[in-house]
Amino acid sequence: MPAPLLIPLGIKAVCWCTTLFATGYVCKKGHDAYKHGQKTKQEKYALKTKSLETAREENKRLTELENKLLAKEKLSEENIKNFGKEIGEVKKELADPKITEKRQNELLAKLAFIQTQLDDENKQYKKIRDELDKIAKDRKKNNDIIANAGSNPDDNHWIWQFMTMENIMIMGACYAMYTLLKDDKGK
Repeated sequence: MPAPLLIPLGIKAVCWCTTLFATGYVCKKGHDAYKHGQKTKQEKYALKTKSLETAREENKRLTELENKLLAKEKLSEENIKNFGKEIGEVKKELADPKITEKRQNELLAKLAFIQTQLDDENKQYKKIRDELDKIAKDRKKNNDIIANAGSNPDDNHWIWQFMTMENIMIMGACYAMYTLLKDDKGK
Protein backbone atom coordinates (compact mmCIF):
# COMPACT_ATOMS: atom_id res chain seq x y z
CA MET A 1 0.00 0.00 0.00
CA PRO A 2 1.39 3.34 -0.91
CA ALA A 3 2.36 5.73 1.85
CA PRO A 4 0.08 8.56 0.65
CA LEU A 5 -2.97 6.35 1.31
CA LEU A 6 -1.79 5.47 4.82
CA ILE A 7 -1.52 9.07 5.99
CA PRO A 8 -5.24 9.94 5.59
CA LEU A 9 -6.19 6.58 7.14
CA GLY A 10 -3.86 7.25 10.06
CA ILE A 11 -5.33 10.71 10.57
CA LYS A 12 -8.85 9.26 10.50
CA ALA A 13 -7.85 6.54 12.96
CA VAL A 14 -6.34 9.12 15.30
CA CYS A 15 -9.48 11.28 15.00
CA TRP A 16 -11.75 8.31 15.75
CA CYS A 17 -9.62 7.25 18.70
CA THR A 18 -9.51 10.80 20.04
CA THR A 19 -13.27 11.14 19.62
CA LEU A 20 -13.90 7.84 21.38
CA PHE A 21 -11.47 8.70 24.16
CA ALA A 22 -13.00 12.17 24.64
CA THR A 23 -16.52 10.70 24.63
CA GLY A 24 -15.49 8.14 27.23
CA TYR A 25 -13.85 10.83 29.29
CA VAL A 26 -16.98 13.01 29.19
CA CYS A 27 -19.15 10.00 30.11
CA LYS A 28 -16.84 9.20 33.03
CA LYS A 29 -16.98 12.82 34.19
CA GLY A 30 -20.80 12.70 33.97
CA HIS A 31 -20.88 9.49 35.97
CA ASP A 32 -18.56 10.96 38.61
CA ALA A 33 -20.66 14.12 38.85
CA TYR A 34 -23.81 12.04 39.29
CA LYS A 35 -22.14 9.84 41.91
CA HIS A 36 -20.81 12.89 43.76
CA GLY A 37 -24.28 14.45 43.63
CA GLN A 38 -25.83 11.33 45.15
CA LYS A 39 -23.22 11.24 47.90
CA THR A 40 -23.79 14.90 48.64
CA LYS A 41 -27.55 14.35 48.77
CA GLN A 42 -27.12 11.50 51.22
CA GLU A 43 -24.93 13.68 53.41
CA LYS A 44 -27.46 16.51 53.26
CA TYR A 45 -30.31 14.15 54.18
CA ALA A 46 -28.29 12.77 57.08
CA LEU A 47 -27.64 16.30 58.33
CA LYS A 48 -31.31 17.21 57.91
CA THR A 49 -32.36 14.13 59.85
CA LYS A 50 -29.91 14.97 62.60
CA SER A 51 -31.09 18.59 62.77
CA LEU A 52 -34.72 17.43 62.85
CA GLU A 53 -33.99 15.08 65.74
CA THR A 54 -32.11 17.83 67.56
CA ALA A 55 -34.94 20.32 67.02
CA ARG A 56 -37.56 17.84 68.27
CA GLU A 57 -35.50 16.98 71.36
CA GLU A 58 -34.96 20.68 72.01
CA ASN A 59 -38.72 21.26 71.74
CA LYS A 60 -39.34 18.52 74.32
CA ARG A 61 -36.79 20.09 76.65
CA LEU A 62 -38.32 23.53 76.11
CA THR A 63 -41.80 22.18 76.87
CA GLU A 64 -40.62 20.72 80.19
CA LEU A 65 -38.86 23.96 81.08
CA GLU A 66 -41.89 25.99 80.03
CA ASN A 67 -44.18 23.90 82.26
CA LYS A 68 -41.89 24.50 85.24
CA LEU A 69 -41.74 28.22 84.48
CA LEU A 70 -45.52 28.44 84.09
CA ALA A 71 -45.93 26.89 87.55
CA LYS A 72 -43.43 29.41 88.95
CA GLU A 73 -45.25 32.21 87.11
CA LYS A 74 -48.57 31.18 88.63
CA LEU A 75 -47.03 31.05 92.11
CA SER A 76 -45.40 34.44 91.53
CA GLU A 77 -48.74 35.95 90.42
CA GLU A 78 -50.37 34.63 93.60
CA ASN A 79 -47.55 36.07 95.72
CA ILE A 80 -47.90 39.45 94.01
CA LYS A 81 -51.64 39.38 94.60
CA ASN A 82 -51.11 38.45 98.29
CA PHE A 83 -48.52 41.18 98.76
CA GLY A 84 -50.95 43.65 97.19
CA LYS A 85 -53.65 42.57 99.65
CA GLU A 86 -51.24 42.87 102.61
CA ILE A 87 -50.19 46.35 101.48
CA GLY A 88 -53.84 47.32 101.18
CA GLU A 89 -54.57 46.04 104.69
CA VAL A 90 -51.56 47.86 106.15
CA LYS A 91 -52.52 51.11 104.39
CA LYS A 92 -56.08 50.72 105.60
CA GLU A 93 -54.85 50.25 109.17
CA LEU A 94 -52.50 53.25 108.77
CA ALA A 95 -55.44 55.39 107.67
CA ASP A 96 -57.16 54.80 111.03
CA PRO A 97 -56.90 58.07 113.03
CA LYS A 98 -56.96 56.22 116.38
CA ILE A 99 -53.66 54.40 115.73
CA THR A 100 -50.83 54.86 118.20
CA GLU A 101 -47.49 56.19 117.11
CA LYS A 102 -45.75 52.94 118.07
CA ARG A 103 -48.23 50.91 116.03
CA GLN A 104 -47.87 53.38 113.13
CA ASN A 105 -44.06 52.91 113.12
CA GLU A 106 -44.52 49.12 113.18
CA LEU A 107 -46.96 49.33 110.27
CA LEU A 108 -44.66 51.62 108.28
CA ALA A 109 -41.78 49.17 108.79
CA LYS A 110 -44.06 46.30 107.81
CA LEU A 111 -45.23 48.27 104.75
CA ALA A 112 -41.62 48.93 103.68
CA PHE A 113 -40.77 45.24 104.13
CA ILE A 114 -43.82 44.06 102.17
CA GLN A 115 -43.11 46.63 99.43
CA THR A 116 -39.52 45.31 99.16
CA GLN A 117 -40.84 41.77 98.90
CA LEU A 118 -43.35 42.89 96.26
CA ASP A 119 -40.59 44.59 94.25
CA ASP A 120 -38.45 41.44 94.43
CA GLU A 121 -41.42 39.30 93.38
CA ASN A 122 -42.15 41.65 90.46
CA LYS A 123 -38.51 41.32 89.33
CA GLN A 124 -38.76 37.55 89.61
CA TYR A 125 -42.03 37.61 87.63
CA LYS A 126 -40.46 39.74 84.90
CA LYS A 127 -37.48 37.35 84.75
CA ILE A 128 -39.85 34.38 84.37
CA ARG A 129 -41.79 36.19 81.61
CA ASP A 130 -38.54 36.98 79.78
CA GLU A 131 -37.51 33.32 79.96
CA LEU A 132 -40.94 32.24 78.67
CA ASP A 133 -40.61 34.70 75.77
CA LYS A 134 -37.16 33.30 74.97
CA ILE A 135 -38.57 29.77 75.04
CA ALA A 136 -41.33 30.83 72.64
CA LYS A 137 -38.73 32.28 70.24
CA ASP A 138 -36.56 29.17 70.48
CA ARG A 139 -39.57 26.93 69.87
CA LYS A 140 -40.54 29.02 66.83
CA LYS A 141 -37.00 28.68 65.48
CA ASN A 142 -37.08 24.90 66.02
CA ASN A 143 -40.50 24.64 64.38
CA ASP A 144 -39.18 26.59 61.39
CA ILE A 145 -36.29 24.12 61.14
CA ILE A 146 -38.74 21.22 61.27
CA ALA A 147 -41.11 22.82 58.74
CA ASN A 148 -38.35 23.72 56.29
CA ALA A 149 -36.60 20.36 56.46
CA GLY A 150 -38.39 19.12 53.37
CA SER A 151 -37.41 22.05 51.19
CA ASN A 152 -33.92 22.44 49.86
CA PRO A 153 -33.40 25.61 47.83
CA ASP A 154 -29.75 24.87 47.03
CA ASP A 155 -30.35 21.31 45.82
CA ASN A 156 -28.63 21.25 42.42
CA HIS A 157 -29.22 18.48 39.98
CA TRP A 158 -26.17 16.42 39.10
CA ILE A 159 -26.37 17.64 35.50
CA TRP A 160 -25.31 21.14 36.62
CA GLN A 161 -22.23 19.67 38.25
CA PHE A 162 -21.52 17.86 34.97
CA MET A 163 -21.93 20.95 32.76
CA THR A 164 -18.55 22.51 33.37
CA MET A 165 -16.70 24.55 30.76
CA GLU A 166 -14.19 21.72 30.32
CA ASN A 167 -16.93 19.19 29.52
CA ILE A 168 -18.72 21.58 27.17
CA MET A 169 -15.49 22.20 25.24
CA ILE A 170 -14.75 18.46 25.03
CA MET A 171 -18.26 17.75 23.77
CA GLY A 172 -17.90 20.55 21.21
CA ALA A 173 -14.59 19.12 20.04
CA CYS A 174 -16.13 15.64 19.78
CA TYR A 175 -18.98 17.02 17.72
CA ALA A 176 -16.57 18.90 15.46
CA MET A 177 -14.48 15.73 14.96
CA TYR A 178 -17.60 13.72 14.27
CA THR A 179 -18.85 16.16 11.65
CA LEU A 180 -15.42 16.31 10.00
CA LEU A 181 -15.24 12.53 9.84
CA LYS A 182 -18.83 12.29 8.64
CA ASP A 183 -18.21 14.87 5.89
CA ASP A 184 -15.00 13.10 4.94
CA LYS A 185 -16.82 9.76 4.80
CA GLY A 186 -19.38 11.14 2.38
CA LYS A 187 -16.71 12.18 -0.17
